[in-house]
Amino acid sequence: MQPLLSDEPGAGALPPGPGQPPPSQRPAGTAAPTVSPVLPSDPAKRKEVEERRREIEEAYRLLKTKNYFELLEVPRASNEAQIKDAYFRLARRFHPDAHHDPTLTDLREKLEAVFIRLGEAYEVLRSPKTRGNYEASLPRPAATAGSPSTSTPQASSPPPDRDYEVRLATENAARAERHLADAKYWDAIQLLEPAIPLLTGKPKQRARVSLARCFAKNPNWLRRAEDLLQQVVQEDPKNADAYFELGLIYKGGGLKSRALSVLRKALEIRPEYEAAQQELLALDTGKDDSESPGGGGILKKWFGKQ
Repeated sequence: MQPLLSDEPGAGALPPGPGQPPPSQRPAGTAAPTVSPVLPSDPAKRKEVEERRREIEEAYRLLKTKNYFELLEVPRASNEAQIKDAYFRLARRFHPDAHHDPTLTDLREKLEAVFIRLGEAYEVLRSPKTRGNYEASLPRPAATAGSPSTSTPQASSPPPDRDYEVRLATENAARAERHLADAKYWDAIQLLEPAIPLLTGKPKQRARVSLARCFAKNPNWLRRAEDLLQQVVQEDPKNADAYFELGLIYKGGGLKSRALSVLRKALEIRPEYEAAQQELLALDTGKDDSESPGGGGILKKWFGKQ
């Protein structure tokens, strides 16, 4: 398996360790657009567009200076429900696919950068463990009279819009597949991890397979990829894609007999699966590395010789 070649998020970098804020999402070297948008002639509409553009520009400008709580516009004392409500409220406002106004076309990359950063913040703060590590990395807030974190409890949030959350998760899973196709593994992971808990049935399993494919791009995360795919085939025994991805992992680790087994299973489920046919043919005609002295690599150390 080939390791990721760059720490640039758009080039496939994986998330940092606990408590480490991830790098900026703006692709290095991205040039500012040279063509200014044509604003509406109607004064009211023009004012609305100008305010919207200012909002996006300001949100993008502050990405590097705000911590995750500030990005989600919540105090550090916020509970999990408040974190979740804040994320979905802001995700609706900054979702790139929700804004097709031609006057915002030149801001699409900035809009997407803000949206992805919001997803990072939500993914870290929604988990008590990662939130605790992240908070430990932040400066202690100064205790001031009337501070939301030291005095007045926050007002209860309105009940979440479950239908909207599911729609957003479905859209994010589709966007993640496009990022995966472009080798933007970091971006795909940030969209998939918060989306998967909201999905069910086939969409959930498809998103899990996509996430496993992202994990498999880093040799240190192969076990995570394998575990995730095993969960898929346990819950969905007819998922040919999960068996195929397992075959690639086992093949890359030198576990030939295990790779043969799962690839044949993929073809049993989907006989016309051309990629599985090609991989199976290559294994059947190639050298059995699992029988070679010292062969097998990292996966053989994990799973033992076949």
